[in-house]
Amino acid sequence: MKDMWNRAKLRLVYLGIGLTLGLLIAAIVGVSYNEVIEIKEQEYEAKMAYFEKLSAQSAKMAAELKEENKNLKTKTIERVNADGSKELITETDSASSSKDQSLQYEVSMLEHSLSSLREEHKRELEYIEKTRPSFSLMLGIDTNMTKSVHVSYAAFSPIMLGGWATQRGEFGVGIGYQF
Repeated sequence: MKDMWNRAKLRLVYLGIGLTLGLLIAAIVGVSYNEVIEIKEQEYEAKMAYFEKLSAQSAKMAAELKEENKNLKTKTIERVNADGSKELITETDSASSSKDQSLQYEVSMLEHSLSSLREEHKRELEYIEKTRPSFSLMLGIDTNMTKSVHVSYAAFSPIMLGGWATQRGEFGVGIGYQF
């Protein structure tokens, strides 16, 4: 009986060491994971600010160019009527320049880049949320009516670390792959 008790204590010590190491590794992974997420968020915000600034500048240039083209296309002609009165006639050319069209195309492409970047960021955040490290604890009972405890931690998205112990003093550790 004393020998069995000593073995159980030794197993519990090993289980404690394993759980402590597992939790330490989980804490390190969790902290570094959060730092990576913060860096990605800052990178995204910088990209968005750059594209918004570029889009605003391009839109401003397009508006200025449109106004300039309108002024270039407008002619004022002074016409003398048969009775001797003078009349000012303003004529506008309806053809648009290729420079104006290319700038409008550039603005639309920048707006499309902004929307696609937002969508990409949204998908990336959803993926990160799905693959975030998680900890689980499960109490169980097997067919021999032996109670057991299972602990697992999804450390690196699909890779899981785990441990278990039974009421009889048996325990184990494992590594797995999450589908």
